[in-house]
Amino acid sequence: MKITNLNLNKNINIDDKVLREGVAIQAKIMEVNGSNIIIMLDNGELLEAKTLLDMENLKNQLVKFLIKNIEDGKVFLTPINKEDLNLIKGEGYSDNKAVDVFIDKVLNTYNLIKNEENILLIKTIIGNKMPLTKENLDNLIKNIEKLKNLINIQKDEKVFAINLDKTPFDESIMKFIKINNNTITENNAGTYPHLDNNLLINENIANIKQNNYQGQREVVDVTKDIFPKLETIFSQDTSTRSLINKVVILTQLGVELSLNNIEKLKNFIENGEGIIRPLLKLASFIKNSEQTDDRYTDEINDFSNKLDLKFVKVDEKNTISKESIKRFLYETKEILERLTPYIKSKKSLSEELSIRINNFLDNLDLQRKINSYYTFVHIPIEYEEEKDENNLFIIKKKNKLYTNSYSIYISLNTKNLNKVDVYCNINDEEIKADFIIEKEFRNLFKDEFDRLKGSLNKLGYKNVSINLREDFEKDLLNVFLENDLFNYNLNIRV
Repeated sequence: MKITNLNLNKNINIDDKVLREGVAIQAKIMEVNGSNIIIMLDNGELLEAKTLLDMENLKNQLVKFLIKNIEDGKVFLTPINKEDLNLIKGEGYSDNKAVDVFIDKVLNTYNLIKNEENILLIKTIIGNKMPLTKENLDNLIKNIEKLKNLINIQKDEKVFAINLDKTPFDESIMKFIKINNNTITENNAGTYPHLDNNLLINENIANIKQNNYQGQREVVDVTKDIFPKLETIFSQDTSTRSLINKVVILTQLGVELSLNNIEKLKNFIENGEGIIRPLLKLASFIKNSEQTDDRYTDEINDFSNKLDLKFVKVDEKNTISKESIKRFLYETKEILERLTPYIKSKKSLSEELSIRINNFLDNLDLQRKINSYYTFVHIPIEYEEEKDENNLFIIKKKNKLYTNSYSIYISLNTKNLNKVDVYCNINDEEIKADFIIEKEFRNLFKDEFDRLKGSLNKLGYKNVSINLREDFEKDLLNVFLENDLFNYNLNIRV
């Protein structure tokens, strides 16, 4: 029987499905030769394929695969069922070991130093399902190093921008260079005639040459502008993990790595701003301003009266009903649908209203980009007697292998227990919850864990793991990472 080597000029159809990336198929493994396998499809055709794992233990068995990629006539496959993955790994071959072996391979292939930062970067790339190419790695490493360099501005240093097309806050950070004050002098014209010589010995000159900034170039001192901005954005967390998370996620979303975009991501997710808080501020401003406007009409009155969106409340029994969340999301959708016609109906917008609208639209655009990779829902919640801001984040990772996998982050400002953060991972009948709380309250929480486990068991969760984490880094961006790194290891080719 002929063995098919798939190419771009031929399509194979199985049950009316064309073999392409992302399609799940079922096939019998006929032959195994290292990473090369021959499988028999449901229609009887034999197909040559590749996989990164040793499939010897699955020979002559029917296996469900996901087509991860088709390249140069080769089909790259990933087993889907956990039972098959367990057979592949074999006894004594841990998930962590598999990940470590793979990361070593990447580091060696791309000639990278084996250090904690590069290992963390590779894990973050995998966790965000980015293609692990040399181009991506080089680009991310340059951006991370640039960001670290800018954050650590010393008193005797200045930051210059080369050929700004936008404001310093909106421009790519790769257009910034940091130079020691003692090596430059400003002339009476406000320019820096010796700056070019300094650039030649500055480590960033390679980047400038790559981006064709040679010859005629405008150089601007932006130290006074960006220094306060950097202090605001990175006032609390400048850990390597946090910087890597921000750079990788913005790159994944196709967003320019600017200071404004880094701040937007921080406010949107880490500070719980989302699209709801800007929408509420916008709605409140419209309602208050329109009521004092002489041009107030029945149409505007009808719109303003419906701008009464409130946070989801926790009742006296410390529960949140599904109905209240549904109502909140419905009201949010209704306001969004009414907002566009309202803006179009205005002949002119005040400067303050324009700023609020643009702020909201920026957040809405970021929400749209995030939702192209994850289903991300942010719900502000409040207790009956407390006015502190609390947030519930639900993140459904778009994972074709584990469609019932969710990540949930709950951030609470409580009256008696101060700040409480909870990271939850839910997959089918399993739930893992990590509590991050202040030290003085840990024993109190431990005493309640058995009762919490019992309640979760009653809800159908058979495998419940609850932990107190003292070493947990409070970076919500970690929730976006894929938890099963071994499984995603199958998706990468080096």
